[in-house]
Amino acid sequence: VRLAATLRSRSGRLIKLISLHAFALTGVRAALAVLTLLPFVRLRTLRVDRTLLLLIPAFTATQLCFVFATRWSTAANAIALQSTAPAWVFALGVLATRRVQVPLLAPLGLIGAGIAVMLAEPAHGASLQGNLLGLVSGFTFAVTQFSFKRVNQPPVGAVLLANLGSLVSCLLLAPGAFQLGAVPPWEWVALVYLGAVQIGLAFLCFMAGVRRITVSQASILSLLEPLLNPLWVYLVIGELPSGYGFAGFGLILAGILLDLWLRLMLPSLRRAGGGI
Repeated sequence: VRLAATLRSRSGRLIKLISLHAFALTGVRAALAVLTLLPFVRLRTLRVDRTLLLLIPAFTATQLCFVFATRWSTAANAIALQSTAPAWVFALGVLATRRVQVPLLAPLGLIGAGIAVMLAEPAHGASLQGNLLGLVSGFTFAVTQFSFKRVNQPPVGAVLLANLGSLVSCLLLAPGAFQLGAVPPWEWVALVYLGAVQIGLAFLCFMAGVRRITVSQASILSLLEPLLNPLWVYLVIGELPSGYGFAGFGLILAGILLDLWLRLMLPSLRRAGGGI
């Protein structure tokens, strides 16, 4: 799980350096992930079900919004706002059940405060749009998680179909963006990493890891991704978030950690499952 989080954390710096259009980047990345996962899938086990109609657009929107958010805002803001997905899961759960787990309101408040601080950041260029798309990616990531748990597929098959759907969606939405002949060789290396390693291999490592450790341990180790992502970007291109970004990032991370701690300490929350 630690290796998976580390592999995923390197996406921010590469997305900022690659010149390819966001739709093409997302589509090529998805295609390479499909090719990586294909040897690990029994094709006869794949099936089409209604949940895929929710999973594929949610997954595609998550990938696209994250790419735009990373380019238009800072990597720290983009990954922090996407990491608000558990808060959206909590909110959707409250709407569905009309039941509130009161202890979880505290971490939800911290995450909400972090979002507010980031959105209050003075706009520079397209930074406000980037922050808003980062927030959208958090919501669509929550929908992705929700549908992924309910899709009638083996986990690797579900990820493969989600990426295949993402590729087809990007081709249909922006066919003119796929100007692949002008992509320099080093960008192809970066694209292979983003698709084959950062999605494909990282998922396989994560699935192997969660079989050996508890869900809480996996959740804690997964926090390496939002911590390392902005670090790699800073080391490569020197990008630092603003004071608003630092404060919002800290509040969101504190909310996620408090949620994990509450679930470890309170048996009733462990039985309830999920997370904020």
